[in-house]
Amino acid sequence: MPQLSLYLDEAEMASLRENAARSHVSLSKYVSGILAQRRSTAWPEAFWDTFGALDDESFMRPAQPDASLDDIPNFDA
Repeated sequence: MPQLSLYLDEAEMASLRENAARSHVSLSKYVSGILAQRRSTAWPEAFWDTFGALDDESFMRPAQPDASLDDIPNFDA
């Protein structure tokens, strides 16, 4: 399994140790959990800052097909 070394100040390290102990997990498992949460499906914080930022008239949504053409099964039958 890959390993990672970090340089932290004493206060940050103490905080991580306390939180890991409070969660009844190893320090490694606690930090891995934090990283896994950050890797979740949430959008990055700055993502919404880019919404509408593209100023290019050639960037357009293509025509959408008529939804009535969808082949939706009738489950009530």
